[in-house]
Amino acid sequence: MSQPEVTINQGKLRGSIATDIQGENYYRFQGIPYARPPLGNLRFKDPLPPEKWSGIYDATKEGDPCYARDLYKKDVIAGSENCLVLNVYTKKLPDNKNKNLRPVLFWIHGGGFIYGSGSTEFYGPDLLITEDVVVVTINYRLGMLGINYSKLIVISIIISCPIGFLSLEDSSLGVPGNAGLKDMIMALKWVQSNISNFSGDPNNVTIFGESAGGAAVHLLFLSQMSRGLFHKAIAQSGCAINPWVQGQQGVKGIASVIGLEGADEKTIYKYLMEKSVEEIYEIQEKIADNVVASERRPFGLVIEEKSNGSAFITEEPMNIMLSGKFNHVPLMTGYTTAEGMCFELFKNPNCPNRPTFEDIIPWFFGYQLGSAESKAVAEKIKKFYYGSEEPSSANIGKKYDSFHNFFIIGTISLLHIKSKVFHYPGQFFDWCMLSDAMFVYGIYVTIMTQLGRSKAPTYLYRVSIESELNFFKHFLKIKEPGVSHCDDVGYLFKHFATPEIKAGSLEDTAYRRFVRLWTNFAKYGNPTPQPNDSLLNVVWKPVTGSEIDFLDIGKTLIATSSPETDRMNFWKKLFADSPAEIKDGKIRGKIGIDRQGAKFYSFQNIPYAAPPLGDLRFKAPQPVEPWTGIKDATKEGNECVSRHLITREFVGSEDCLNLNVYTPEIPPDDKPKSLKPVMFWIHGGIFMTGSNKPELFGPEFLMPEDIVLVTINYRLGILGFLSLEDPSLGIPGNAGFKDMVMALKWVQRNISYFFGDPNNVTVFGESAGAAAAHLLMLSPMTKGEMIKLKIFSNRQNVTILGLLHKVIAQSASALNSWVVGRRSARVLAENLGFWNTDDRKILSFLRNVPAKEILKAQIKIDTADFVENDIRFFGAVTERPSNEEPFLTKRPIDIILSGDYNHVPMILGYNLREGIAFDDIVPARSRMSFFTNMELSVPFSLHIERGSNLSKMIAQKIKKFYFGDVQQNKNQHLMQYCDLCTDTSFLRDVYFSTKHHLKTSTKPIYFYRMSLDTDLNVFKKLTRTTTPGVYHGDDLGYLFKTMFTPDIHPGSIEDVAQRKFTRLWTNFARYSNPTPNPNDKFLNITWKPCKIDEMHFLDIGEKLTMQINPEPERMAFWDNIYQINPAISKL
Repeated sequence: MSQPEVTINQGKLRGSIATDIQGENYYRFQGIPYARPPLGNLRFKDPLPPEKWSGIYDATKEGDPCYARDLYKKDVIAGSENCLVLNVYTKKLPDNKNKNLRPVLFWIHGGGFIYGSGSTEFYGPDLLITEDVVVVTINYRLGMLGINYSKLIVISIIISCPIGFLSLEDSSLGVPGNAGLKDMIMALKWVQSNISNFSGDPNNVTIFGESAGGAAVHLLFLSQMSRGLFHKAIAQSGCAINPWVQGQQGVKGIASVIGLEGADEKTIYKYLMEKSVEEIYEIQEKIADNVVASERRPFGLVIEEKSNGSAFITEEPMNIMLSGKFNHVPLMTGYTTAEGMCFELFKNPNCPNRPTFEDIIPWFFGYQLGSAESKAVAEKIKKFYYGSEEPSSANIGKKYDSFHNFFIIGTISLLHIKSKVFHYPGQFFDWCMLSDAMFVYGIYVTIMTQLGRSKAPTYLYRVSIESELNFFKHFLKIKEPGVSHCDDVGYLFKHFATPEIKAGSLEDTAYRRFVRLWTNFAKYGNPTPQPNDSLLNVVWKPVTGSEIDFLDIGKTLIATSSPETDRMNFWKKLFADSPAEIKDGKIRGKIGIDRQGAKFYSFQNIPYAAPPLGDLRFKAPQPVEPWTGIKDATKEGNECVSRHLITREFVGSEDCLNLNVYTPEIPPDDKPKSLKPVMFWIHGGIFMTGSNKPELFGPEFLMPEDIVLVTINYRLGILGFLSLEDPSLGIPGNAGFKDMVMALKWVQRNISYFFGDPNNVTVFGESAGAAAAHLLMLSPMTKGEMIKLKIFSNRQNVTILGLLHKVIAQSASALNSWVVGRRSARVLAENLGFWNTDDRKILSFLRNVPAKEILKAQIKIDTADFVENDIRFFGAVTERPSNEEPFLTKRPIDIILSGDYNHVPMILGYNLREGIAFDDIVPARSRMSFFTNMELSVPFSLHIERGSNLSKMIAQKIKKFYFGDVQQNKNQHLMQYCDLCTDTSFLRDVYFSTKHHLKTSTKPIYFYRMSLDTDLNVFKKLTRTTTPGVYHGDDLGYLFKTMFTPDIHPGSIEDVAQRKFTRLWTNFARYSNPTPNPNDKFLNITWKPCKIDEMHFLDIGEKLTMQINPEPERMAFWDNIYQINPAISKL
């Protein structure tokens, strides 16, 4: 046969012919450039497409490997920076007779991203090619040139070392990191453009790799950059969440080694660019890197900025898995039974700096090395694996068992000393425990996290076969039972040490099974598509939610389930007990029990903004400072300065900007689901009182509905709503609302760490919290936006979702009269004895007044009488132009009518007798004033002068409508009084808000009335009111467990009502529809959204019933009142 020639996009290639293990010919094309050589100014940069050539390119020889130390000849350092080449092996080339395209297997070699290449010395295609597939093997940049490298190396030579490219934070330098991974992307693009010229199918590409290659496969699986470039994935003994994968961004370690400490990145980059590849490698070997599970590597995978259009990955791998935003392709992954055997290669009893049991704790568990907590966990690990024994040669069998698990989640520290010989400390426990900590648990978590999120099947395997093809174990001369890390590669590829394989031998049968399983998966997405295949004689089931099916690949193939159950349960418990890590630091929560007896996780007192103290008093919130160590999130935080809602005592602190998160799951967990809807609660209290404490807002009722609950504190009273005229002072008002915006931004950044979906956030609140929820919907600060990003080579419009996606406003809206505030700084200062008209001087004075004194003065000037014809001294204000980002720039009514707001689904509603509350919370003198001066009920929003004939006329109309012509008396006309208060302070403006949104909103709006009266009506119970009807705030008892919640007996009216309430609210949060399933027998209702001409509403009573037009006579009355002077009121 003559030498084969192929034409690809770059030009012509001449290949060669070789013979596979069965004696049949195949074509090979080696050293094909898939990218431009990364030389000169391209060093460290993202790869560029290859250039074309003229003539015929000689592809009969292997190209240069990327510059690195030889794994098996440790004194040899070889290679070139001009190494971005690949090899293609195929049985057939296309011609008139052969037009069938074959599955493509795209191999990514291991070697810790420091060693290795795609050469036939290690990865000859002679075994795989027998199954009539096209095999591609690649080189990619290693070490600092492609992946950051270090002096202390893990078993990286064989397993995965830290992934991480040289990464610079200075975006102007164009080195964001992950160049080696982007090399793989470029090679996959080459395959898409050219593989059909080798009879390969570009629409059936399977990426596969082992160790570092396995982790790279998983990262490609997660990356948006690789979308459409491959169709199946096999990750062998490595995954993206192994502790050794991620590194730290920046060049601090490099700077100290090259003597440029304190220099900026531009200087260091210039220095590195001037060095030869040999000098670069010498620098690599000097960089300290304690590659243990307990420490994040100085270099590794970096999370790139979303604004970088060429980013490989922009979110944490775990967050991507949780979100489901990965490539939904079939996945195969697994491990060998004794991965840890490979560490025998590096054993050195005399080596100092031996790892300890603490070093086995993965860094993402969040413990601080040396802390009492860390030591306690280390002791648990020691006890689990060794009981009361000390590690020794006597229990070596046990060490192999446990160590192989380490391989699936991490790596171990090896010292690369000047002699270029690798050594490993000789303590047995080091390589026993690390197997679990560094590898197996990571693969297990990957499977369980993606399960239920992936739309494609996942297959799990364990390799237990031992034969002469277990190359690495034989290389190490280990006699104990078990399959070493890297041993599986000998069943897929021919390499320099492959023994003669005799027909019918164990080795012959084993390799053919391995190759059949792998190539079946590549062809069909199923490793055992033919149940009658006599070679395999097994059906390999994908992992399901009920149990973890896996295939044990031994001398026989055995399909079984639940591998390493005890060990995985041990690590799951360790993780569940560990701190959670969010963007700002580590936090430790606690476990609670919900109403149904299931556990949930509670994290309290998480700061979401800097404490508003000193010069920050009255200002918009500032970002929170990250913390070191572990923050205790097991206890309630401070509430904001106020009078307690129940005790009326002065309580709280100015350092109160904290929130609580409650979640049924934290990753990892046994039964992973999609990211959960987030419900963001804003407490009521007329902007003067209240907090997020579980004494009134316990999560026990909502947790069974599988949502994530966030409850927040925000500044109250004058401290939260002071507004100054002088724009230069930066206090335009609405700081309390801006606290809420800051908390919503915190949710966007962090909630996925708690299994919450940042793209499905429902803001809900009651009373003042409902008004705030509505205002947040109207505010420009929470809106999404359309921006243009460069994605690959194109600029595309990308919609950035807003901070909220649904709203539930219970018993209030932004249009309620008591929501609006005024600029009251001078009045406040005068009540404190400071008489001045200069805002700057008033601010200086108020910043030095103790918070308690401000609170006392606030109580004097704002009694919360809820009169309709006056504006409160603090509340929402329309901001004037200043340097501050405004919360409100127009009146809420103007925003609604303009349609310029967040168009999201809404629920609004009220309780049947909200006004009963006024019999308790409004002072007696103020209650009497309603009967002596009905002008107090004339809304200020009508803009009618108090005392005018028109004002008096409207007052008389109100009096006559509610009380008739008789002399009204509170005791004789209590129900009429309650109706008046219900309408003027709550229902009327909720009703008007709904009507006006129906004119401009593009999303559904649901309306309800609560008429249910049971022992869960919390505020009615608190005040011991006997008046019939549902009190303001009574709905809270059906959503939250409170300090007043009675025992709820199964099947009781309280039990059924509470579960219906939470089902409706959480259905809305999940589906934007409170009754998405018309066949839901528990609810047995379809809640219709409102229409302009028919205001449908749900009456939530002992039964759920649909009705039309709430309180029609009373609302018609107010409709007519607002027509009296339409020229000055848009209502």
